[in-house]
Amino acid sequence: MGKIQEGSFVAKITSVDFTPSNKKNASPNDFNIVLGLTDDNGNTETCYLECSNNYGVGNNAGKTQLQIALDTLSSIGWPHKFGIQDAMEFGELGRIVGTQVSGTVKKSVKGTPSGEKKEYTNVYIGRSVLSADDTKSRLAALTGKPVPQQPTPQGQPSNPPQAF
Repeated sequence: MGKIQEGSFVAKITSVDFTPSNKKNASPNDFNIVLGLTDDNGNTETCYLECSNNYGVGNNAGKTQLQIALDTLSSIGWPHKFGIQDAMEFGELGRIVGTQVSGTVKKSVKGTPSGEKKEYTNVYIGRSVLSADDTKSRLAALTGKPVPQQPTPQGQPSNPPQAF
């Protein structure tokens, strides 16, 4: 057992913790939501969700890191009704322990001011993973039609003989 390897993964959230931000120019109020993840093989990884008023980059340039963190939590099933005045909801985050999530581990190397190269591991998580039965029932509800069963493989009877 070791670290979840680079690429896509499915894992369960095994812990939720809060840590102060370790960024150099962090405000005294900035913090991280730290999610422990474990896959079916016992490999682990840690996902840090930054909670600050710093703005994201790229597609998230218009959102603060707090908004990005809340969107991520929402995408994995935490039904927050979060308003800045109601920070108590963070106390309920323990409820997501056991949630199955999909994600990606991506490694990058960046140069430091001293010229050294430092490797970073970025862990991105997203939507919860649905079981096949849950997916079928949702599809049936959306279309109003029953989802057909998997076809019977050729050479096998659709109704196996009954033992008497």
